[in-house]
Amino acid sequence: MIVSELVTEIRNRSGDANITETSVTGWTNTATRLVSTRTDWPFLLMTDDTDTTTSGTVEYTLPTDFRKMFSFRVGSSTSTEPEADEYSFIGYMEKNKAVNSISDSIAGYYINPTNSKYGIVPEPTTTGDKVYQKYYKHPTTVSAVSATPELPTTYHDIYLDFGLARYWEQEDELDKTVLYETKVENGIEAMKTEFVKSIGQLSRMRDVRELNTLNHPQGLNSVMTGRQ
Repeated sequence: MIVSELVTEIRNRSGDANITETSVTGWTNTATRLVSTRTDWPFLLMTDDTDTTTSGTVEYTLPTDFRKMFSFRVGSSTSTEPEADEYSFIGYMEKNKAVNSISDSIAGYYINPTNSKYGIVPEPTTTGDKVYQKYYKHPTTVSAVSATPELPTTYHDIYLDFGLARYWEQEDELDKTVLYETKVENGIEAMKTEFVKSIGQLSRMRDVRELNTLNHPQGLNSVMTGRQ
């Protein structure tokens, strides 16, 4: 459903034709943010391959919607993502120690929380190598009533239930508020049930890579949380 359809449906179900588009848009964005915090949803997993290295440059700007890194790879100018080398995560406070103490053969990345950039260790000596970031993004907010909210369309009832919960909360109708909040939680649990297979597959992919790094002297790859 687009936002205007949510407005119409919430008005119909509440019996209040005066509910504003602004209210429903706000409730919709809040619901999206709520759901996005419950797990790492596959539909929020993105791949950015637009960056390339510059010789002598360590830090590069993260995607504007970046929330959490899943994997980080660097390859030649002609390589594909699967062909690129996987880089291990290095804590920001450990990056200088890593540069000074580990072999140049150990490739890593860090997230700089002070400037929304990522860094590559060791310092790149080649210009034009491709950087692949697979990351979880912040959900997109909506502002126009013609926009479609972020959640999969089969779960847009979550928006309706969340909006009705907030409406009845304003009206001091506790029983109805609790009813619709329960429906929201049930909808989120249903989403988890559907997507758990995909989430599990992604986790197993990461586990396999981490096991591989434990068996080779390349450190442990991990996920770095960015801006919350």
